[in-house]
Amino acid sequence: MLVKKDTSIQLPFIAWIIIISTGMALLGGEGLLGYRMSGLAWATPMLFSILFIIARIDRITFPIKIWLPWILILIVYYLVSNYSALQRTAQLICPIIVGMAVSTLTINDTHLKSFFKICKKFAVVIAVIAIFKTGLLLTGMIPQVTGLAPESMTALLLCCIFAASYSLGNAKDLFWWIFMAAFPVYAVTRMAIAVAGITLPLTFGPMKLKKRLFIILVVAIAGLAIFYSSRVQKKMFAYRGEKGTIEDVRAGKIYDSGREFMWRQFSAKIKQKPWLGHGIGSGYVLTLKITEGQLNLPHNDWLLTLHDQGILGTAVYALCVLFAMFHAWNRSRHAGEELRLLFLSGAFSFVVLIMMMFTDNIMVYASFFGNLQFTILGLAYAAERNAKNS
Repeated sequence: MLVKKDTSIQLPFIAWIIIISTGMALLGGEGLLGYRMSGLAWATPMLFSILFIIARIDRITFPIKIWLPWILILIVYYLVSNYSALQRTAQLICPIIVGMAVSTLTINDTHLKSFFKICKKFAVVIAVIAIFKTGLLLTGMIPQVTGLAPESMTALLLCCIFAASYSLGNAKDLFWWIFMAAFPVYAVTRMAIAVAGITLPLTFGPMKLKKRLFIILVVAIAGLAIFYSSRVQKKMFAYRGEKGTIEDVRAGKIYDSGREFMWRQFSAKIKQKPWLGHGIGSGYVLTLKITEGQLNLPHNDWLLTLHDQGILGTAVYALCVLFAMFHAWNRSRHAGEELRLLFLSGAFSFVVLIMMMFTDNIMVYASFFGNLQFTILGLAYAAERNAKNS
């Protein structure tokens, strides 16, 4: 699907499986045997990854110890759950399995350079798919609503890579960052727009303070222009029939598609069983009840995790994320340029994850975010091992 004719592109089979499956998820639609493409796009890499792990278990360099508490929590909650929880449990574990499998590979600098080339080509693929999905070529008009929230998550992940690359001295990658940072603007995904804006000035990569402050100023000005654009204004204040202000956002006077009401219902249920939660899968049932069958996810992963697994499960997950982020960042301090880029972007991707969890369900979008995120980390740990052994 991607750059088959480019002989300079060299990447192991399992990495291609994940990248291509992510592309198929972006295309969407029906898959095989009645399963949606987005579902097959996380299940297929997970199956291949399990087979890879079985065959190469002695070569795993992914820091599985960091994630073991979270995996154990998920397994225990699944075994005692009174709800249908297999799919959600598998989706949450899937990226970790992918990261473990990729970390068994023999990765050198050529592979890493190939991966960065693919990321740029993949950015173009995302844009082309978005244009076709929204009918821009047919109508010549940018739609008011796009439904491209999952695709925006993939764009955010690429923003992390391009931002880190720019910070390491690759000036041309600023263009690629702008290209992907503009995607959530096109999609009108509000939190993703804000998160995209911080991926460059707050990147974990090396950058002088003056440059960071200048970029923050530019991003803030651009952000204000985007906020007062007609498409964003219509999405945020459509119910009022008039323009809104920043003060309105602070006061919560925005159109939220019923999210605040749904979140209040979740908060009330969380208070009933705060420590252990209601059981994995119970959040789906509650969302369906609140929305009368229209939605099965509450657009807030933090609330969903608190509801299902309580403070215990949520705290374990949060600590795993923080330890994984610090572990990758620490590894970046002693790595060569290409390897450092992977560790830096992989570490910052957890910041994106944490923020997007407040307004969306990025944790279960393994086919759009999680699998590719942990592929980045898996490649980094594999390359680190091979560099030490060479």
